[in-house]
Amino acid sequence: MDLDTSQLSAELNRQLASLRNELANRLVRGVFWIGVLVVPLSLSRSATTGWLPIYNLHISLGALYLALVLARKRLPAWLKAGAVVATLFTVGVAGVLNLGLAAPSLWWLMGGLVVANALFPARGARAVMVAAILALVGMAIGFITGWLSLSVDLNAYLRDPTAWATLLLGTGGFVVVVFQAVAVYNRSVSLAVEHSMLQWVDGLPLGVLVLDVDGRVHYGNRRLEEALGVNMVELGEKLSGSAPINVFDLIGGKVAGTDKRFPSGLHPLFRAMHGEESNVEDLEISVRGEPRRFRVTGHPVRNAEDELAFSVGTFEDITESKRSEMELQRTRERADSASRAKGQLLANMSHEMRTPIDTQLGLLQLLRRSGLDERQSEYVERMDALARGLLATVNDVLDYSESASGRLVLVPRMFHIDLLLAELQQRLLDQIGDRPVEIKMVCDPFVPTELYGDDARLLQVLGNLGDNAVKFTNAGTVSVEVQMKERTVDSVLLEFVVRDTGMGIAPRDRHRVFSGFFQAEVPAAQRPGGAGVGLAVADRLVRLMGSSIAVSSTLGEGSTFMFPLRMLLTPEEQDRPLYPAMSDDS
Repeated sequence: MDLDTSQLSAELNRQLASLRNELANRLVRGVFWIGVLVVPLSLSRSATTGWLPIYNLHISLGALYLALVLARKRLPAWLKAGAVVATLFTVGVAGVLNLGLAAPSLWWLMGGLVVANALFPARGARAVMVAAILALVGMAIGFITGWLSLSVDLNAYLRDPTAWATLLLGTGGFVVVVFQAVAVYNRSVSLAVEHSMLQWVDGLPLGVLVLDVDGRVHYGNRRLEEALGVNMVELGEKLSGSAPINVFDLIGGKVAGTDKRFPSGLHPLFRAMHGEESNVEDLEISVRGEPRRFRVTGHPVRNAEDELAFSVGTFEDITESKRSEMELQRTRERADSASRAKGQLLANMSHEMRTPIDTQLGLLQLLRRSGLDERQSEYVERMDALARGLLATVNDVLDYSESASGRLVLVPRMFHIDLLLAELQQRLLDQIGDRPVEIKMVCDPFVPTELYGDDARLLQVLGNLGDNAVKFTNAGTVSVEVQMKERTVDSVLLEFVVRDTGMGIAPRDRHRVFSGFFQAEVPAAQRPGGAGVGLAVADRLVRLMGSSIAVSSTLGEGSTFMFPLRMLLTPEEQDRPLYPAMSDDS
């Protein structure tokens, strides 16, 4: 059963509205029948007291309640409730005006407050209470100061048997009617709320078990029976006449994955019975012959005196989720094992693949010197280019594998930035071939000549970015720039920029270029070689250095890759980072 709180709330509100209407009807009928008995008695006293204004009030109220009784089924509850409260208030005030603060009509005022609290919203009930207090205080001041005087001789009134009969039938009957009706209403409201709460609890996706302070089963919802396969309430009732019941024996359970009985002292329900909140996820219970794993929580419930009244436990079957977690863990372990095996395979392949390629390059070098004709020399050049491309691809894949497994390390030393850029320039020139592409190296004159860092990894980053620029530039310029951004006593903040005038990168591909084995969508005739991991390796190396690569590009106009890097000027000291963190402004 799915829990629909909106429907349950609407149903509870309908029940409470019906109960308020029934209370209003009870009060209307009760006040009417009291009037049937009391009004004639009250009017009969006119022979001794003379006609008083209160007798007119009694006749008017009698006629009003006759109409209310006849039309009560067609009148809204708020109208009937308002009439009852107004009647009680009016009769109470009139009685005090005639007989003073000793008048039994004070009970009518008190009854008006009780009815207002039962039938009116909190604001309306407070308004009635304030009005009653103000009326009593005003009449008390009036009698004390002499502004008001009694219209009836109280001593003569008390000697009149008719007055006593009116008091007993009127005020006494009123007290019985009002307080009995309100008591019935309060019990009905409690039952309606309890019934609604039980429906809510029954609709919870968790099994709920409530124990009293002696550990006896007090309540179990429907989902508990479905989860445990047994009705705990019925089972507890059947065994209640035998030896003392241990609810943990009724539930049973083992430590998940073992044959060991779950210790009662660690059970969340047991701990809740001793005022502690707790939960466990390793309780295994046999349900219809099948072991099921549960997440169990225990909560102590205290009364208004802060005494332990109940302990509440919730049971959630987590068998399937735990199986999924275990399967996911096994899948992750298999994936990690496969990744390690792949890394090991690539590491083993490195020597096996690099050695023959280096041998081929050496043989091609010897073949060039053997007096080849023009056509043979062209073939050798093509073979040399293909072999070097294959070697670059193998190196890229191996570097990518090492970066993915976290085996990349930095080996710092003092180096010359000019020599690094010169080596980078020669590398890029070797890749141009006969294409009309100009290679430029631009270094800010304020950049120190000597720097401390991993020049091999920095050359690899700039080389990969430059290789990518050369591959996608058929004609134009590829430039590498080193710009000074900031200098301190022991470090400099440099920005490295690689620009090209090639075909550019589509907006949707700008972040994908740093993922492994990605090739931009270009015509097949213009598609460069390579495994598509050079930029991914460069990105991971720059992150290892504490920075990140940004890219901007326009299709048909070229691309720009840039990254800031703070570098040391002297060898690092102990506990000093190789690449210091950059400020937010940087």
